[in-house]
Amino acid sequence: MRFVMLACTAIFTMTLSNLSYSQTDSLKRYSYFINGLTYPTTFIGVNHDQATGFFIKKNNKNIFFTADHVFTGCNYQLQKESSPDFMILWFHDLSGEFVYGGASILQLQKIRDSAICRSYIANPDLISYNYLDTFSIFSLNKSVFKKKIPKQRGQLMIYGFPIVNNISNKGYEGATRPASALSLMDYDIKEFEKIYDSNVLVTDSMNYHIAPKNFIVTDSLQGYSGSPVFVRNEKKSTWECIGVFAAIDAVHNEFYVVKAKNILDKLR
Repeated sequence: MRFVMLACTAIFTMTLSNLSYSQTDSLKRYSYFINGLTYPTTFIGVNHDQATGFFIKKNNKNIFFTADHVFTGCNYQLQKESSPDFMILWFHDLSGEFVYGGASILQLQKIRDSAICRSYIANPDLISYNYLDTFSIFSLNKSVFKKKIPKQRGQLMIYGFPIVNNISNKGYEGATRPASALSLMDYDIKEFEKIYDSNVLVTDSMNYHIAPKNFIVTDSLQGYSGSPVFVRNEKKSTWECIGVFAAIDAVHNEFYVVKAKNILDKLR
């Protein structure tokens, strides 16, 4: 049975329609940092939860997306882990760096408490949050999201907020660093992987299984959950979003990406 480690931590509006930038740094501005606190009952102290999310423009409104388990606490074993009552959504400037004072609170208690944990093989690990515009936001146009992998695919690029970047000898430093790049040039994309779900062998058509060839998938990727995953279309010289980073599978050196068609379905 496959062991999957969740990738979120447990312990001016600008819209782009084709992402034709030649520099990958331009993608950084679309990833947003969210964090919160949980108070475990098993020991004294707090956990710092953090993850990544992004905005999509629809009918002149910005909708915030991230991985479902970030808000609900549901893991891939269909159990609820401790998760925050609220998380802070941090905003940044044109370069993608942080600007203090630019933050908003996402109230999550009702979402978490009413959530029913379901298999992420049958239900996408994806959630949306209707956001009221109070800050300038970089949002993606839904035309960027593609249901199919480009035939002439190139670099895979993810910008997110792994928790290891926010821990130093001073402890947890929170919203102090910009998004970190995860760039892959050599990788396999498995579109219909056979896996065990609740001890039953099934075909996973919900997620892409990304297998890096020169990169070791470890717990250091925790915090990338909710990040948009971009692939370079070499034929068109554009960046296309193929989905959302959801989880890691260190045993098989893979990570899961919720397919973009699930995002498009939510936007209907």
